[in-house]
Order: sequence, then structure tokens, then C-alpha cells
Amino acid sequence: CMAGKGDVIVVDEGVGRNVLTGISLSRAEVRFYKHCDPNDCERVLRELSEGDWRNLNSNGFEPKRCFLVSEAVFGSTGNLAPLRSLCAMRTKYRCRFILDETHSFGLLGASGRGATEYFGVKSTEVDVICASLEGMASCCGFATGATGVISYQRLLGSGYCFSAAPPPYLATSVSTALASIRKLGKQRLDRLRIVTNQIRDGIQQIPDLKVCGSKAAPMMSVSLSASAVTSGEYKTRTILQMICHACQKEGLAISMFNNRPSIGFRPKGVEFPAAIRICASSKLSNKQVTFALSTLRTVTTRVLTNHKLTMTAATKMIQHPTPVISNMSGDIKEKVGGEAGAAAAAAAIAAAPLSSKPTLTKTVQVMDGSVEKNVTLYKTNRVISDDPGTEGLTVPVLMLVWAVLSLYKRFLQHESVITSRFVDRWLHILGLDRNSTSPSVQAFHCFTRVLGSHQSYSILLPVVFWCFGATSSAALPFIFYCMLCSAGCILKCVMSNGKNDTYSWPSITAMNAIGLPFFLLRYYFGQAWLYNAFTIYNLAIAIAGVMWVLVICLSSMQRGDSPSNVIGGLVAGSVGIHVMIQFFCEPTLSWLSGDNMNLACPPFLFGLAMLCFCPLPDRQFNFSLKMYQHLASHIAAMGAFMLGLRAIHPSATIMDASISNKVVVGTLGAILLFLFQLCARFIIRRALMSLLSMACDVVPSIRRYAVKTFETTEPILRSISYGFFVATAVPMVLNAILSQ
Repeated sequence: CMAGKGDVIVVDEGVGRNVLTGISLSRAEVRFYKHCDPNDCERVLRELSEGDWRNLNSNGFEPKRCFLVSEAVFGSTGNLAPLRSLCAMRTKYRCRFILDETHSFGLLGASGRGATEYFGVKSTEVDVICASLEGMASCCGFATGATGVISYQRLLGSGYCFSAAPPPYLATSVSTALASIRKLGKQRLDRLRIVTNQIRDGIQQIPDLKVCGSKAAPMMSVSLSASAVTSGEYKTRTILQMICHACQKEGLAISMFNNRPSIGFRPKGVEFPAAIRICASSKLSNKQVTFALSTLRTVTTRVLTNHKLTMTAATKMIQHPTPVISNMSGDIKEKVGGEAGAAAAAAAIAAAPLSSKPTLTKTVQVMDGSVEKNVTLYKTNRVISDDPGTEGLTVPVLMLVWAVLSLYKRFLQHESVITSRFVDRWLHILGLDRNSTSPSVQAFHCFTRVLGSHQSYSILLPVVFWCFGATSSAALPFIFYCMLCSAGCILKCVMSNGKNDTYSWPSITAMNAIGLPFFLLRYYFGQAWLYNAFTIYNLAIAIAGVMWVLVICLSSMQRGDSPSNVIGGLVAGSVGIHVMIQFFCEPTLSWLSGDNMNLACPPFLFGLAMLCFCPLPDRQFNFSLKMYQHLASHIAAMGAFMLGLRAIHPSATIMDASISNKVVVGTLGAILLFLFQLCARFIIRRALMSLLSMACDVVPSIRRYAVKTFETTEPILRSISYGFFVATAVPMVLNAILSQ
């Protein structure tokens, strides 16, 4: 708002993004002086002043307004501006001085008032002091100065300032932060200086690292010493980025300087050396400072050691190449010149085998940074066979399988798009429109949605288990449900199309809808039971099962599943019924009854295979992890259920033929399971949080993974407690209640 077209702005070369953006928008003439060089700044101001005096007698000439702009502590280097010299030049050359104290406000001076207090300069010697308040939990800033200057700025910038004013909660947070600074002023600043000196002295003792910037500023610029960087492909920035990433993985938050933009009017050729930004804080304890320095020392030593070993190996490979290359690579220099030819020759040397007798042929020029080396290449009479029959068949077979799978996934994706268009028409014919306002239609969709959900199965299946005596045979539906859901999660991971993965192929809801009722009918009534014993009662049961499947599938399509996904779920559920009856039922019953003591029970093997071979692709990784977590929860519940049933065989006293007794057993069991789960959830969450807190205190580097670990582990532990309670605790309490 202050400078405009026709004015001159004299700026330090090291200013950051905010200042560069402002001067680029001002449309004023910009003159840069060397970073933190008051002599060069005076040279620029003298040239401008002499130019004004030379043109003073010209007709219509008006002297240009001059603005001197600098940062107190430069965010791009950590250096402290020569404030006294700049204030003296402001008075000598009659220019406006604007000082950005973003990185010094609250940090320098006896009370934290910034660079002016630190240098003992009166605030009136600086025309405008401005700063960003991003470091105080806000996104706004401030500008202070003489009343006339600020009034001028307020007048010219009123439209923008009043339209972009900070919201009340940010203004309140800034006020609270300023109050805290005033309250803890000297104590906080003394601690900050101690921590800054500790970190600076500790970094200076780390080999191959040097600390730049002002000693008074808590922001330090750490770069590599000259002896640590050798010529080669590895640049200083690459090495420092590797150090930053490794430290972040260990729990130490450091980063590269990113306040060095190429935008604005920064002169060409002005580039600051790559460096790491490390900021001290008064909140850091001595233990945390020691941890930070030891981590930085360990990581720096490891990264630089690996870098030196890599460079040594590359140098040896170039100086002493493998005495074999193909005839083709011997002529690389003739066909490709310069560095490209050298790189191709090095690649040919690295790929050559260690056998065959060498023959000297060529000498090529390999560029290694700024050094040019003569490298002797060799060739051999070995002939590279182009016969595809000599290659292995593993990769082609895998590629063929992957191609078939990709084509099938694409087919399912297109089929889902096409068949989804029929859903609305089908629902309209049945009078079950998605957007219907009829209370009966909405109640139907709500009821079927609840009936086919995992929450309903988690209640209905335990009730079936308890009502039928908590025997081994009554446990099969629960085990089959867990296995069916696990298989559905695996199939969803494999067939994920990357767009709407929640409703991808197949539909687990459809798998459970057809699998559970018809498994019970097939297992308890036998194969072809309706054909062998055709009665009205059996026909009614079959019709009820079919209606159950239709209702659940319509509800699934109403939520967003396509018909192709539902059909896929029906097919997968039908296959699961046959597999369960043919291969799993008898061994599972034998293991649960105690006849077989071998832990290689088919459900356990199935669960182990699912956990070990669940595909986790690089794309849609979050969805695959979510499916893997669901899979692990179902496998954990099934394992705990089977182990609990095997360890504690409940008494059969809860078995009663009367329907009223079954209703009582189911109701009491559901209430007991709910209470047990509430207690288990409270205990698991408390215990898991305590364990993770202790682990983070012992190993601070794992703190960043604590939340994710809790979110992943807590549902699995609750699934284990759920399966164990269903098999043991609830039946035992029911036996104790009903036996009285």
C-alpha cells in the first residue's frame, strides 16, 4: 500500500517469499543489495541519490520516493540484519525503512520486542515494523509505525484490510499468546537462549556439519562442511533431504529451508547453499535436546557413510571396470558423445558378467562433476542371444495372469456402470423408489438395511449359538460367517477398481444374505432336502430363504451396490456354502469336540492364509488397509471364539425345546454380551493407551505411529474379546442363571 509505480525499493537479496510477493505487486522499481552487506546497500542508495541530484534541474522531474526493506532475521538463511547501519542510512539518504520482524518478534531482546530492542535502536528510527503472526497459532499479521504512516496505510488499504480481517477466534488466540509472552517474558527468553546455545554447540560438535546464521537467533541454518561433499551425482541438497527424512522417521522434526522462492525480482544467480532449518524452543527439556542432538548425529553419520561408500564404489567401478562388456557397448562413445555416452558406457560395464576373457578396444571420456577422466573399456566376443526361447516363462505367465485379471476388472467396472442404470427402474416397478417420501417405503429400506448389516449378524448369530445349546454344531454358522466376510474382503482387495471401492465387486452383504440361511438349510436338512422331502413346511422355508435374499439384495442395490456386484456376491456365497460343507464342517466339529488335538484346523489355516496372502496393491492402498483390518477383525473373532469353545465346554442346560425359553436365552444373552463388551472396550482402550504411552516415553521415535497403531489394534482386540465372550462368558452366566 505504501510504494507504487514510480517509487524505488531497495531490498536485501535474502528476503523471503512474503517480501518478494509484496514488492512484485507494488509495480515499483526494485534495486537489490548483497545479503547483509551494509556497504553494498549504501552503494545502491548513493547511486540513487546521485541520480536524483543530476536530474534535479530537468523540467518536470520529481525525486523518486525510496523505501529500504529488510528482514530482521532472514527466514532463508537465519542471519541477523545489520540494523544499526540500516537505520543510519535511512537518516542519511532520507528513505523510508520497513523492517519485517516475522522471525524475531517475541524471540529477540530483553522482553521479546524484536530486533530493535536487541540492537538498542529506538522504534522511531524504523518507519514501519511488520510481522506475520503464523508462529502464534494464527494466520494474520500486524504493522506498527508513526501515526501518520499507519493512517496513510489504513486509508489506502482499507478495502482490502477490512475485507480480510482475521476472524475473532484467531484474534483471541493472538491476544492470548501476547499475554503469555508478556507474563513469561524474561523466564521464557532465558530458557530459549540456553536451549539455542545447547543445540548450536551440539551441532558444531557433529562431524561434517556446520552452523550458519546469527548466534542470537533461535533459527539455525545447518549445512554440510566442505569436506563432507564430494563431486559426483549426489548433490548437497539430496544428502540433506535424506538426513531430514531419516530424522523425521526417528521422531525429530527438522526440514529444509523452503523460504527461497524463485518468484519476484530476485536477481539471477543469487542462490543460497542448501541447508537444514533447525529451530529452538523454550519448551524443550534437556532430555529432548539430548535426544535431538544424538539422533541428528547418528543419522548424519549413517547417511554420509552410505554416501561415501556409494561414491567409492562408483569411482572404483569407473576406474577399474569389469573386464567384460558386449561388442555393442564398446562403440558407445562413437555413437553417443559427451556425458550421455559416458553414462551409457558405465551402465554397460555394470551390466556385464564377471566371466569371459577381456580385449582392449576403446578409451572414453567420463565426466565426473568437473573432473574429466580417461576410462579404459573392454569388450568380449560373447554373443547376446535374441532367441526368446532361452528366456524363462515366469514373467510371461505372470503378465498373462495380470492381463486377464485386469481385463476382468475392467469388464466388471463397465458392467457395474451399465447395470446400475436398471436399479432405479426395478425399484420403481416394485414401488420402492430411493427418493420416495412414503413412510412405509422408508421404513422398509431402513429395516432391510439394519437386517443385512454386520451389526445384526453380530447379534443374531450368537443368539442362534446360545439358543441351540452352545454346542459345536451350533458354532458352525458363526465360524462360517467370519470366514465368508474374510473371503469377501480378500476379493474386494483383488477386484478393487479404484473409483467406488466401498461398493466394489463382490457385495459382502449379498454373500452373507445367501450364505448364512442356505448353509443352515443345507447342513441341518441335507443336500437336495426340498426335492427329497417336499412338503408345504419345507417349501415355505425355502420361499422364506429366497425372500430373505431378495430383500437384502434390493436393500444393497438401493444403497449403491450395482447388480453385477450383488450377483458376484451371490455366486461367491454359494461357492462358500459348498466349500464349507465339503471341506470344513467335519474337521471343525472334530477339533471343537476334542477328538483332534492338532492346531492345523481348517478354519485356522484359512485365517492364516488370508492374513498372509491378502493383496495390498500400491494403488488404493488406504482402501486395501481398511479391508485388511476388517479381515483381521473377523479372523481374530473366529479364533477367539473357537479357542474359547474348545477350552470351556458350556453345559447343555440352556438347551430347551420350548420357544419361550429360547426367547429368554436370546434376550438375556444379548444383554450380557452388550455389558461385557462395554467393560471390555473400556479396559482395552485404557490398557492400550497406557502401553502406547509407556512405549513412546521409552522410544520417542515411534510417537508418530502411536495414533495409527491405536486405531488399528483397538478394533482387533475388541473382536477377540467379542469372540471369547460369545463362546465362554455368556453361556456360563446363562447356565448359572437358568440352572437355579
